[in-house]
Amino acid sequence: MISKAAFFALPIFMLVLLTLPSQASDANQAGFDLPQPNGCHPVGTRTLVLRDPHRSRDLLVTMWYPAVEAMSTLAPYMDKKTADALAEEWKLQPGFQRLVHTHARLLAPITEGAQVSCRPSTQFWLRVWRVVVSS
Repeated sequence: MISKAAFFALPIFMLVLLTLPSQASDANQAGFDLPQPNGCHPVGTRTLVLRDPHRSRDLLVTMWYPAVEAMSTLAPYMDKKTADALAEEWKLQPGFQRLVHTHARLLAPITEGAQVSCRPSTQFWLRVWRVVVSS
C-alpha cells in the first residue's frame, strides 16, 4: 500500500517529470518553477544528518517550515545524490533537479509563532516527507 506522503508527493513529482522535457527543450525557458507558496509566511528549509552509531547508518531528514523573510539562497529541488539515483533508475536526464526551481530558502530563520501570523489562530506544523537511509 502506498503511504500518505507518497500519495501526495507522487502527483507533483509526475507533473515535474512530464513538464521537464518540454521546458528543457525550449531555449527561452530556464527550467520549471514550482508554484509559489500561498500561505502567510515564506518557506524555509533545512537538511539534517542524524547518525545512528549503533547501526552504523545515517538518516537524512529534510524539513520545511514557516520562516521570516530572508535573502538566503534558494533551496535546491533535491540533493545531487538522490537526483542521480532517480535519474539512473527512471532513465531521466542527468542533472534534471537543476531545472526545477523552488521558493524555499535554505536555513531561513524560523517564524517565532502564531502571534506574528497573519491569522492569530494559526498553528504551525512540520512535515517531513523525504527520508533517505544509507548504510
